[in-house]
Amino acid sequence: IADLCKQSKKINDAEYFYQKSICLRESLLENSNSVSLRLNLSANYGKFGDFYKSTKNIDKAEEFYQKSISLNELVLNESNNINAKHDLGTSYARLGELYEIRKEHVKAEKFYYKSVLFREDLVKENESVIKRRELSFSYDKLANIYKQTDNIDRAEEIYRKLLVIDERDVKELGTVDSKINLALTYGNLANLYRLQNHLDKAEEFYLKSLINVSGRKQRAQK
Repeated sequence: IADLCKQSKKINDAEYFYQKSICLRESLLENSNSVSLRLNLSANYGKFGDFYKSTKNIDKAEEFYQKSISLNELVLNESNNINAKHDLGTSYARLGELYEIRKEHVKAEKFYYKSVLFREDLVKENESVIKRRELSFSYDKLANIYKQTDNIDRAEEIYRKLLVIDERDVKELGTVDSKINLALTYGNLANLYRLQNHLDKAEEFYLKSLINVSGRKQRAQK
């Protein structure tokens, strides 16, 4: 119900039902140590964080992302649960975005990096297209933070890792989205080389970017 209210722009109703859902799950956990219940509550904390982020209430979004992270870290420490690991990769990326919005780049870098580490492990353990796309999103975010803080060498390193994924996706999938993502990464590398006054390299990657599909300025979020 909360998700439907959110989609319908009924903000007060959505907040009410998210709160009710969380209270119910918290009460169930008082008498149980069920991993599934804790993961379910963690997912609801994340949804509530997303809700507050969408309403520009960044402080409340941070509060619920942190709650989601704490619960998933507890589950992971006890059982090495794959779902907790996946959710942590997502929550770290979400929290990184909040700190980036606040211009708190040191904190943003910390949580994007954590997201990368978890998502790299997930890809190594059981690779899939979805997991690669989630990792590529975290790479893109981390590289952008390095660029904003003038850590150009680290930005290039991460964009190069991202490039490997994007080129593979174009080769294996050949979708419009995969070509757009590759074009964006070529463009980002070209911008880095231009900043370093490596104009020949910048031209090379701008041309590669133009060969691919253009039209979207931001990588799809995962």
